[in-house]
Amino acid sequence: MRILKELKFIKTKEGPSGEFNYVLVLNPYFVVRKLRQEGKIGPNNISYNALYSRAADIGADDLDVDLPKN
Repeated sequence: MRILKELKFIKTKEGPSGEFNYVLVLNPYFVVRKLRQEGKIGPNNISYNALYSRAADIGADDLDVDLPKN
């Protein structure tokens, strides 16, 4: 959970049950695009290219639309 939080795949809030009481799961396509823009994923990364190809196969356009501002 901490790694997902560090990579910004999730946002968390503490609650009565601890650090991960409340978890918001973010759109993984947006997160991966942001990681790529930040240079944390290389331009010729095979996994990114496979993800992009699969997104196109299923009709997801999340990798092509503008990223949210937050």
